[in-house]
Amino acid sequence: MLMSRKMMAVAAVAVLAAVAVSALAFIPHGTESTGDTSMEPFVIELEANPTTGYSWTYFYSDGLHVESEYVPDPAGIGLCGAGGKQVITLTADEPGTYHFKAEYKRSWETEGPVKVYETDVTF
Repeated sequence: MLMSRKMMAVAAVAVLAAVAVSALAFIPHGTESTGDTSMEPFVIELEANPTTGYSWTYFYSDGLHVESEYVPDPAGIGLCGAGGKQVITLTADEPGTYHFKAEYKRSWETEGPVKVYETDVTF
């Protein structure tokens, strides 16, 4: 009985960890469609690993400005093939609602993207 409870607890922790890791694929920061006209930058963090050949490609509305930087995972620094995140900062020329879409794929492959992030942001 005691062993069974321990095994159930371990299984529950494993399931929660798997769910948490899968949720890390897309980590948007900021608030979407708030109507806030403060023109504060909107920051998105997307899981990335350029050593796999995959990269994020962006599609966005006119008037939206996109800055992107790859940040390696500190735990993986010095490890070959370790991943990190793509930090994307969106700003706009003037208040309004803008569309942003990111696709994660290998440039030489003809299949569709393996990940897509899409949002409307109001500045």
